Amino acid sequence: MGSNSPRSEEKVAAIAVRIFGKRECDICKTATENINRYLSEIRHKIETFHYDMDTLDGLTEAAVHSAFDVPTIIIEKDRKEIRRWKSLPPAEEFINVCSCL
Repeated sequence: MGSNSPRSEEKVAAIAVRIFGKRECDICKTATENINRYLSEIRHKIETFHYDMDTLDGLTEAAVHSAFDVPTIIIEKDRKEIRRWKSLPPAEEFINVCSCL
């Protein structure tokens, strides 16, 4: 799981998914794999950001977004939070939320 700093996000797509997790967390790995699969079913562009909460950058972003559980998945539209899950989101719910944006 990589980490993106806020400065690297200056041109964020209108819809973004932020995934907060830890490198050695099996649930986090599964969540990331499933979300990537869910996103392949959605037709419009959605940018994803992965934050490793075992790093200072990841913890900083987690603090900014109040994402203290792993995994935490946040969907944003125009940088405003639309939906958040503190675990692996159900496929149908995740896809419905993203498709409606």
